[in-house]
Amino acid sequence: DLFEIFGAVATVITAAAALIALSAWRKQFLFAEKYRAIRDFHQACQSAGEGYWYVSLGFSLLDDVWDNREVDGWFWGKTEAARKAWTNADAALYGAYIILQHHLSLEEQAELSTSYWQFIEQVRSGGSEIIAFSTRIFALREKPTDLWEDYFLKGQARLDLISDVQSNICKKADDLLAKYSRPE
Repeated sequence: DLFEIFGAVATVITAAAALIALSAWRKQFLFAEKYRAIRDFHQACQSAGEGYWYVSLGFSLLDDVWDNREVDGWFWGKTEAARKAWTNADAALYGAYIILQHHLSLEEQAELSTSYWQFIEQVRSGGSEIIAFSTRIFALREKPTDLWEDYFLKGQARLDLISDVQSNICKKADDLLAKYSRPE
């Protein structure tokens, strides 16, 4: 029957057209998801400076720790808001980083992973240093005038490292955003 043949051919053509449309839609959907993940990571990188400011504040207060050593929680009170801001920025950056990993090539993952973990390590090391330095000052019996230069130099070196790796991770985010801001 001629109508059955035309019907079968029409069904095959319709199925092929649907498959092509579905494939195109899937590609667009995956690209949109990838772009959204990159955009979210890029946005989270903009608040990565909170780590720098937290460590910077901690080092800038070390000179005053001695004068306020009798005040319970003085140093923690002064740094708490900056520490919380960094903790929130760190959580947002980590969440965006984890999601983004699922959308990148292995080469892009490796590049971004190195930059990300270098940044996190530098901020965490800086946070540990300011806590260790302030605790050490609290434990002393005499004003540690000989330690200020050492603290200042270590603080400046740490802040330089944080700034460098922060710039690196933000540049990687900028590069990814520029690369994927136009459809493939």
